This record gives sequence, structure tokens and C-alpha cells, in this order.
Amino acid sequence: MILNTPFLNKLFILALLPLIGFQHSYASKNQELKKRKFKPHMLFHPIEGCPTNSNCTKKAALLRQRWIELIHNQTLSVSKKTQKLNKFKKKFGILIPIWASPLGAKDKSVISWRSPCSHHTKKGEEKIYIAETFLKNIKKKFILQNNKFIPQKAFLLEKSRSSNKFSIKEYFIPRDDTPLFMKKDNLFFQLEYEGVYVGLNIKDDGRMILSNEKIPRNNFPENVVCPQLLVDKFKSETTAKSLHLGHFCQAIWDKASKNYKTMIFGHSCN
Repeated sequence: MILNTPFLNKLFILALLPLIGFQHSYASKNQELKKRKFKPHMLFHPIEGCPTNSNCTKKAALLRQRWIELIHNQTLSVSKKTQKLNKFKKKFGILIPIWASPLGAKDKSVISWRSPCSHHTKKGEEKIYIAETFLKNIKKKFILQNNKFIPQKAFLLEKSRSSNKFSIKEYFIPRDDTPLFMKKDNLFFQLEYEGVYVGLNIKDDGRMILSNEKIPRNNFPENVVCPQLLVDKFKSETTAKSLHLGHFCQAIWDKASKNYKTMIFGHSCN
């Protein structure tokens, strides 16, 4: 029997083609994996710019990273940095720590974590998440999207100048924070962004302004006994029981009137 050598050679080559294709595909994938090699940020989160252990999208991470880089930029003068921050704020808002519902935690513009408070993760009850997102007006966000975000409120007790009557003013504030001082109807906070502090002025209508206002060094907030009027107001809040474990009061220095004013705040578990 005579063997057809050229025919057998062709057959052999045809049999090898799938294997060659597989090897080429494997090599390409291997090359791809090498390109996506391990990077330092992967120790904390697979997406660069996302905080450690957070639920975070690439879009939210990029925006947050831009904000943090701008805050940490030491090559800019104070006036130039303020100008750039205000330009960023006008377009995107200010990165603010908040509370979120399960629906809010799924929002692609929100970065969220499981709350460390045990009463926020009770079985059979809607979970509460700690979160951060960019806001232009802290009050409007909670009113317009009250199914997504849970407001943290503080209340100010004010005495009428013309009589002995008292009134209570409501403020929407960043999660688990308290003001360092106030000026008329404005509360002044210091927000910390990875080691750098930024002044924030929150107005009673929810508008927020980045501030360089000097902190009064001799008039820090002082813990005081809560007036019953403020306690009753705080307890009447629908979210107070689910969000907070309790309340406390502080005397906040008003730079305009040059006296202390009493405010009530909720505390979660910190």
C-alpha cells in the first residue's frame, strides 16, 4: 500500500490549526492579564479612587478622586485653589458625608458602606448605610429624594429680641458632625478629606459655601444640658428613633451676636 505523503501532511496541518488558534487566544488573554497587573490601589478596592471596602462605581470614584486631588494640591495659592474648588462646586457640588437607604446606597453617584451601628442593620428592618455624595444644596437633596437619603438634622433654640418667647430653627447637617461656630443664620463646619481640612458654611436654607472664616480660638462649643423644648422637638422627628441612639446639646458661639446659642444633635453609635 502506497501512502500519499503530501495528503497526510495537509491532514496533519489541518489537525493542528485548532490547537494553534487556542494557543494564540491563550497568549492574547495572558498578555491582557499582564497589562492589568496588580496595582497598589487594589489592596483597598478593585476600582482606583474608591475608598476602602466601599460600594462604589468607576464614575463616582473618578469624581471623588478629582475632588481629593484638588483639595490636596499644594502648588496652588489659597486664592487660586478656592477659585478652582468653587468652579468644581458650581458644576458638581461638595463631597458631603450622609446617611442612605438601601435604594440610595445603590445610586451610582453615591459611595456607601455598611453602617457600623448595630441598630442600623437589624433583621426585618430597612438597613441604613453611611455614604458620601456630591451636593449643591444639603436640604433640597433630602427633600427631593427622601426615599434615597435620610436627613441628619440639628435644631437651634432662639430667643426673641422683643419678648421672652423662644423659637426653634431647623438645619440639615453632614452625617455625625457638629458646627464649630455660627454667624447669624450660618453654621460653620470643618470637613476632613484624607488629612486635609476644608471650611464649610451651611445656611438655614441648605445652601453650602466653602469658607475660609477664622475659627474663634477662645469660644469653642461647650456641652450643656438640653432644654426640654429642644428635646421634645428632636423626639418628634420621624427619623430620630431609627437613625440615632440618643441626643446631646452644645452651646455654639455666634460671632455676630457675640454670645452662645444652644443646639441639639443626634448621635448614632460613635
